[in-house]
Amino acid sequence: MTRLPAGLDPTPGDRGVASADAQQAGQRALAAWDAFLTVAEAADLSAPARAKGRTGREVVLPLGSWPESRSLDEVLDDARHGRLAAHHDQDEVDERVRAAHRDAGDAEALDAVRAARDNLAGWLAAGDPEGLALRETRSVLGPLPVLTYLHATAYHLAVCALDLEPCGTRADPALLTAGVIALVDTTGALAARQGVTGSITAVLPHGTWGFASRGPDWRTARLSDGAPTGPAVEADPRVIVDVTAGRVANVPHLWRRRELVTHDLPGLLRLAPVIEQVPGIPGGLALRTASRYLGAVGWLLRR
Repeated sequence: MTRLPAGLDPTPGDRGVASADAQQAGQRALAAWDAFLTVAEAADLSAPARAKGRTGREVVLPLGSWPESRSLDEVLDDARHGRLAAHHDQDEVDERVRAAHRDAGDAEALDAVRAARDNLAGWLAAGDPEGLALRETRSVLGPLPVLTYLHATAYHLAVCALDLEPCGTRADPALLTAGVIALVDTTGALAARQGVTGSITAVLPHGTWGFASRGPDWRTARLSDGAPTGPAVEADPRVIVDVTAGRVANVPHLWRRRELVTHDLPGLLRLAPVIEQVPGIPGGLALRTASRYLGAVGWLLRR
């Protein structure tokens, strides 16, 4: 029987941060939006960004609330009516937004991001009156609880903040930490969907977070500092976000310099197959990506 780290063994009904402390998870997601807006407002959005030769504006546009994007109301309505079967292709949505608003100015792009942030703030302030936070909704990762889905956005915002740095700005370390927590939690959700018993811990300079899954349940929690138990990745949040986002070409170089330290690598790789059955992702490609970069979940999240 697989032993899970102390403090992480889930109980029936555990759904990661969404069930452990919904208010804190919601506030962390909202703070991530605020931190990203601070970065985007300081950036020269006409300058080249880091990702795929895009400008800063092209990085920011898909994050906004537009008629072509999937709104929070649609996320909630899918959960309300149990619409889970249809695959959600975020890449297609993002390109549709960029095409429709290619002539948008900086102010319009930033206003759309503020609108997306305010939509989340309004739902959180209302206190989830319909009790949808733990109901599942569609995502590129397959069905996820609504609050898990909204919390996972912190990872994508962290990646985009780093992508904007060539535009003359700097990502907030707190946003990068929130992104890692979101990555850990969503990996737990995928492992639980597969019924996997296992765990991964992220050891950061200012805190340690991990998940453990057993059957359909997973727990995500902050752990006491010290040597990790079981599979773990130890690095600065910036390194973890960059590696999992595929922004680092020479990962072995990070290992050699001990900027990225792995514990129980065989245990980490045993969890790679949790990616194989994610909708629209070929299993072989996902497994190879996870094995080489520990990054398949990050790749999926940023889609």
